[in-house]
Amino acid sequence: MKVDGEEVEVNLYGEGLRGGVKVTVIGEVKSRIYSDDVSGFHERVVAKARRMVEGEALGLVFGYLAHPSAKRRAEELGLYAVAAYER
Repeated sequence: MKVDGEEVEVNLYGEGLRGGVKVTVIGEVKSRIYSDDVSGFHERVVAKARRMVEGEALGLVFGYLAHPSAKRRAEELGLYAVAAYER
């Protein structure tokens, strides 16, 4: 994916429609998610992508384990942090 003219690697990417609005899902996958991982992903990719994509950009961090601080940080930044043990 290109963000501000720079190639950026993302682990998950998808486009679709929700309620007639284009949605782009951008995701990072890690075995363990900590708040610094969430902040870094947001700064490096999601914040820039939100300015560039048509419609809505959803950021998602997925991992085997998610530290509670990562969940809080994701919520603060408008991202989703999902752990494998969650439904």
